[in-house]
Amino acid sequence: MAAFVALTIPLQITSPEALEDALSVLENTPGSEDVAIDAAGHATLKLQFPGNIDALIGKLRSKRVLTGLPLMGVSLPVQSMEGVHVDAADVFERLRASATLSNIEYDGTTVTATAVASTSALRYIFEELVNAGVMPISDSTPAGFLEFVL
Repeated sequence: MAAFVALTIPLQITSPEALEDALSVLENTPGSEDVAIDAAGHATLKLQFPGNIDALIGKLRSKRVLTGLPLMGVSLPVQSMEGVHVDAADVFERLRASATLSNIEYDGTTVTATAVASTSALRYIFEELVNAGVMPISDSTPAGFLEFVL
């Protein structure tokens, strides 16, 4: 896939070993790039969109650097599909209909939100953006928009 979503996931890093374990999980997750964990324990990474967050969260939980189902920050560059007029109010309405999303912003080029750290939350964002006439972008590919047809 060409599109990447930027994620921020709060972790519970209690030792150097826990930091090492968390970095290993994040760096070895298929489709992840630019992995980092700051001093406060917030993991940041780019992940192929929509991605498999459930597997990633399960692995982090097994390493005991995560408990429960955390909230994650989501940031996704987007563009209107060719020839489609996109109504920002419609994008907001579609995304706000989900109980798994909050703090939604759309400035015409980027969608940001706070989401429950789950594959279904990212899948919901993906499907609603496509339905609204907006496509996730990152790198151009030969398939173009067809790459994202469900």
